[in-house]
Amino acid sequence: MRRLYVEVANGGFGPRGSVLGVPDAPGPRLGTDIVECHELFTAAPRRLVPAGAVWLCDWGSTIWSLTDCRDPAGPMWVWDPVAPGEVPGAPLVPQHLTLAEWLTAWLDGSYGEGFSPSALRHG
Repeated sequence: MRRLYVEVANGGFGPRGSVLGVPDAPGPRLGTDIVECHELFTAAPRRLVPAGAVWLCDWGSTIWSLTDCRDPAGPMWVWDPVAPGEVPGAPLVPQHLTLAEWLTAWLDGSYGEGFSPSALRHG
């Protein structure tokens, strides 16, 4: 992930241009940064996801893409607390993609115009 922020941009890329930036990095600051999100949603006692999960991309409507930094492949997860049919209290769903695959899907146009974030629930 570090290479993305150093070699690509400080956020503002990815699906809908909504990958969060990091604080105090060169480039424009685009709203909430990745550290603020982590502190808000991951700090105890309100821990919403396992340690190592990083809030990466806000799709809107409470749907987020996260990556698990404990694994070098960076497995992707979807956070959707209002997903119909999901088990209550279990809003974190594996997307069955690595971070590299997720970014490749974005570059290939999979998350383009007409894409519905609700489709992420089904990995």
